[in-house]
Amino acid sequence: MQQNSVPTTIRRADFLEIVQVKFGERLRKIRERAGISQEKLAELAGLHRTYVSTVERGLRNISLV
Repeated sequence: MQQNSVPTTIRRADFLEIVQVKFGERLRKIRERAGISQEKLAELAGLHRTYVSTVERGLRNISLV
């Protein structure tokens, strides 16, 4: 086995956290490119602004996986 190799297995909880964070980062980039605020996105989606914020920060599981 090589030193500094990437592990081939990952715990499910770690995987889910990575997915949440990556989704949130992507959502923020798309929202910013569209030139809208979290508040406007929340309004358009029928959500609260703080919900959008926690999704973008990867703190909320929105049942992606």
